[in-house]
Amino acid sequence: ELERELKRSGIVLTEEETRDFLESLGKKQSFSTVDDVYAAIGYGGIQLWKSIPHLKEEYMKRKRPAAPPEKKPQPQPAKKAAGGVLIDGMDNCLIKFSRCCNPLPGDEIIGFITRGFGVSIHKRSCSNVPADIASSPEPERWVNARWQGEVNEDFKSTLEIVANDRSGLLADITQQLFTMRLFIHSLNSRETKDGNAVIYATITVHGLDHLTNVITKLKTIEGIISIRRS
Repeated sequence: ELERELKRSGIVLTEEETRDFLESLGKKQSFSTVDDVYAAIGYGGIQLWKSIPHLKEEYMKRKRPAAPPEKKPQPQPAKKAAGGVLIDGMDNCLIKFSRCCNPLPGDEIIGFITRGFGVSIHKRSCSNVPADIASSPEPERWVNARWQGEVNEDFKSTLEIVANDRSGLLADITQQLFTMRLFIHSLNSRETKDGNAVIYATITVHGLDHLTNVITKLKTIEGIISIRRS
């Protein structure tokens, strides 16, 4: 990946110059050895697109001292990643959808660079996403992300359904889900202190619009009080 990014930026370094660059980069990122830097580049702990502009500036000074100053580099456009998600500055990286918020196509999303497991995608409104990322402990690990076009995948989503408890309620909910040809992963219920029933239904949907349509149809069932994503 390093060689590819250097070549893409028009930078040709000797082996010794490359090692000097990695050592300098490692000191700034608190890595002990060049091997640690290579490993961090591999799992995404170091984002080359943030470091390459500085290296290119130094490279141009050495190779063409009389050249006019470089124009301020523009942010790299988002590149295609797996799962129909675009990650700023990263191409074909491993992504996973976080289970804490189960983001769906149509949700505003953000990515978090994990240690060795690619980029974890969260809803922007997820409780695990800091309100002020710039002031969070590791702001550089949060990256902009967005959905790309139509996503031809299925996603799990859990609904919390509150209703007046009555005979046949669970059967009616199950029947409505079957009528909509939804795959049901799990269906659990409990009774509240005020006598209402709370049903947790984990289903497969195609995206936010699909889920909204499911909720609209479930609300037509007798006794439904409220439905929200869990």
